[in-house]
Amino acid sequence: MQALADALGDLHRRGVKNPHFFPVHKYIMNPKAVTMGELYGEVNPVTLEWRDGLLGLSVRTAVQVSSHKTSIL
Repeated sequence: MQALADALGDLHRRGVKNPHFFPVHKYIMNPKAVTMGELYGEVNPVTLEWRDGLLGLSVRTAVQVSSHKTSIL
């Protein structure tokens, strides 16, 4: 994964024209450090409201940050 991220960033710095060649920002998580509900999201049994998990929040953040200047691995 690191080699791919480095290669994509290097190709972008060299000026190779391709929509996939941009610097990569990685988000690393340890799924064993949280519960399933905290990781994926869960419904509160009392209020029946949905609470997003870490993966959903991370994807939402990555989509907002990404543009034609960045790629996410």
